[in-house]
Amino acid sequence: MKTISTALAAAITEGNICSIFTIVAKDGTTRCFTDHDKELIVGGLTYIPSAGVTRFKTKVTNDAEVSSQEMAATILDMPHQEMVDGKWDNAQIESALVAWANPNAGKLVNCKGSVGA
Repeated sequence: MKTISTALAAAITEGNICSIFTIVAKDGTTRCFTDHDKELIVGGLTYIPSAGVTRFKTKVTNDAEVSSQEMAATILDMPHQEMVDGKWDNAQIESALVAWANPNAGKLVNCKGSVGA
């Protein structure tokens, strides 16, 4: 079970949350996006609004079936040449939920992984 702040739990209950998406390239370059309509600062990182950020789908099982996670995001604000050059191949990604009215309440990470090459 994940532990979250009381303020974040309240925001989740009230539906006052948004998604944030962090991608870190092999060279350490970090890009941060949100599905909220305004910039958010979470953990010292500035997340910019991007219409292509969507929440993830997950399938969790408690039997022998393999669990899977799928995160969908179209990052419209990534420099095209960086994508072509492979800068973001094998980059680390993280998706989380935050309270848009109180980003200091912490985040609930719901998916971590890497981008395929």
